[in-house]
Amino acid sequence: MMKFSDGSFGTASVSGDATVFEQSVFLQGSRGSIKTSIYGGTMEHWQEGRTVNNPAVPAVASVQENFRDVIFATSETPSPALLGLHQARFMDAIYASAA
Repeated sequence: MMKFSDGSFGTASVSGDATVFEQSVFLQGSRGSIKTSIYGGTMEHWQEGRTVNNPAVPAVASVQENFRDVIFATSETPSPALLGLHQARFMDAIYASAA
């Protein structure tokens, strides 16, 4: 459980060894939910138990395409090393809090 500076709460989860690959970002609030792909392309929005709209979201390069483009210096990485360090420390804190 995370508490943000505005008083709202959130959770995060990461899992591996799944037989089916699912990558999504879910935002859930007291009045609605949003689900989107980390690669763009789709977005779903629910409010009060019903679908509100599903707007088109511009697709972005796959992880593999972006990796190639960064190596050939035709693109910048959306995930710099510092972001990886923050993610690792965040996961360490989650595991430590569960111990």
